[in-house]
Parts: sequence; structure tokens; C-alpha cells
Amino acid sequence: QTNDVAQIGSTKYASLADAIAAAEDGNTVKLLADVIQNTMLTIDKNITLDLNGKKIYNTEDIWNETKQTYELINVEAEVTIIGNGSIEAKENDCYTINVKNGNLTIENGTFVGNISVVQVEKGTLTINGGEFKLLQKWKGSSEYLINCIDKNYENNSAVVDIRGGKFVDFDPNVAPEKKVDGKAPSFVISDGIGVTKDADGNFTAVSNMAAQIVDADGNSVAAYAGHYDAIAAAKDGETVILLTDRKNFVTNEISANITIDLNGKTLSVGNNNPFFRTNGEVTIQNGTISSDYRCDIVNAYNKLTLKNVKITGKTDNGWNLVNVYSGAEVTIDKDTVLTATSGEGAAVFIGQDADANAKYTLNVYGKVIQEAKSFAISGNGSYKGTTTINIYDGAEVKSPTCVAIF
Repeated sequence: QTNDVAQIGSTKYASLADAIAAAEDGNTVKLLADVIQNTMLTIDKNITLDLNGKKIYNTEDIWNETKQTYELINVEAEVTIIGNGSIEAKENDCYTINVKNGNLTIENGTFVGNISVVQVEKGTLTINGGEFKLLQKWKGSSEYLINCIDKNYENNSAVVDIRGGKFVDFDPNVAPEKKVDGKAPSFVISDGIGVTKDADGNFTAVSNMAAQIVDADGNSVAAYAGHYDAIAAAKDGETVILLTDRKNFVTNEISANITIDLNGKTLSVGNNNPFFRTNGEVTIQNGTISSDYRCDIVNAYNKLTLKNVKITGKTDNGWNLVNVYSGAEVTIDKDTVLTATSGEGAAVFIGQDADANAKYTLNVYGKVIQEAKSFAISGNGSYKGTTTINIYDGAEVKSPTCVAIF
């Protein structure tokens, strides 16, 4: 029949609602034509919806507070959307999709709505691709384009996992209405997913990224396939967030005042180059840096703060984990542990032969440990300059077989 709009296998249906009603778990419902859907459509079967390049849309208002219908499609099962078609709500009317109690995966397509394109009440939304935009914004802002019910977001019964896709005027790295401890958590939760921003204010989620730059307010700036490229590109006030465990093959020279957030990941050495030379005011936080090769981890020439970092490495033949060089002030916070695993070098070395008027400051709140026969903290008596070492209450500085501070 020429008026059939959907099919399952070889069976065709005159309406999408009829096809959904007839579907069994595991079926694919494929569109054969554009579908005008002027009532809320509930999908309560575990199916794949193949848009097949077609469009689902409404021409009459669906939003009805009395009937509690707010969306074009309501998901109450395991649903996957494919087929590069579109689902478009009428302007100034309803949301496009609501995940009421199910799991929705969107592979591709175009999705247009009002206030929210996809809302998650309970369940998981996974976006691997597609384009998402609003016709009607909430108070002029797109902040609810992808949305969760607050209390369910907080207790993790409503989850958004954005792995790809383009978002018009919406940064998936920032969910501004979902504040936790005053910070906006991200809808990008899978490793290796970064977000780039174009000149028109649109954001694209990209896979296989090493690091993300965000501005001082946490907004996405750009993502990079190499963490060293992100570190080199970061400007004053920005943060580089590591997205995957990485090996480091170059010396990252940092002149800007930035934060490097290891994000719970591990940065490990690939050769015996120093990891970092910090000429700007730099904070390194929240992760692990390790080296199976002898090397300097950080050569600090300005203010360096280590926060909640575990740094472990070999210090053979005079290599040191952290070098406090001319004019530097290094702070090791209470949650940071520096562990040197071999001798001759130190966990922290203070001093530089080249500068007779240098001032060096080391503040220790955490743990500085040398496991081998060498010093935890060391200087060199022949170097000129003034050294200040502050060991604060709760700090631990030790070398089991040698003097802890030389």
C-alpha cells in the first residue's frame, strides 16, 4: 500500500504507532516515509528505530500539562535510533524525546526540540552521533538542550553519556543546572572523548582525544589528540584535562599560568626526557605520574603546586623527581606523595649553580619519600642563594637508609 509508513521485516504498517505496538523485543522498526505524529508516542519495546533518512514530526500541539504529555517520543525500554533521519518537535511546543524509564542510544540523525531535545527522567542516554538543536530556548539559553531530572542525576539513576555528536549552543562538558559542590559536572563521562567549539558557538564531541582544554569557568575550548599539544596551546587561566592514560615522549615547556588536571589518569614516561619545565605558575593535580626510566619529572622555575598527585620514579645518577630551580616556589599539598625508587638523586632537589642570588622555597604538606640509599630532599652546599624549606604539620619526609634532608 502506498500509505504505509513503517515496516518490521517484510510486514508493513500504516502508522508508526501500529508498528511499535506490533514489535517484539529485538525487532527493527524501519520508516518508509515521513511520519506526522500528533500524539505522544511511547516506545516500550526493546527495539531499533531506523529512521531511514525520514522524519518524525508533529503539526499540532502535544504539550499538555493536564494529560502530562510533554514530548514527541517517550522511551520506556532499550531503544537505539539509527538511519540518519530526523525527529523534530513543532516550534514552541514539546520536547523531542523523554527517557522516562529506559535506555536510549542515538547513533546519528538530526533532533530538534523546545527547551530540551532529550530529557532523561530515569535511565541512560548514550549519544554516539547526530546533531541536536533547539527552536525554543529556556530564558534564551540552551542549557537544557540535553537534560536530566535533578534528583535522579544526583543519585545516578539518570545518566547521560555523550561520546559524539554536534550540539548547537550547548557545551556537553558543562551541565550548568546540575551543580555539585558548586561545580558543573560533565555529560562527557567516557575516556578519550573531547569537545571542540567552533566560531558559531557549536560544540562537537570527538573520540580518541588525549586532552581537553577548558576555560576558567569550565567551558570547553578545544580537544587534542596529543596531550603535549593541549599543554602547549593552553593560555593563562585555562585547565588541561587528561582524557586517557598517556605516555610522555617530550619535555612539556609551560610558560602560561595553567592547571594540568590528570583527571585520575596516569602519565608515564616514554624516554628519559624531563616531563615538565614550568616557567609559568602551574598546578598539577588529581592523578599519577610515573617513570620506569631515570628522569626529572618537573623542573620548576616559577610557582608550582602539586595537588593530590602521586609521583613515582627512578632517581639514578643524580636525576630528581622535582627540581626547585631559580626563583621557584614549590608546594606539595597534603594529598600528594612523591616517591623516589632508586638512589643518588633526590625526590626533591633544591638549587641551581647558575644563579648566585637565587631564592628557593619548598612547602611540604604531604609525603616526600626516598626508598633507596639517598636523600628525600637535598640541596648542594656549593650553590649560592637562599633556600627556605617549610615542613608543615602532618607532612612526612623520610629516607629509611639515609638522611632524610641534606
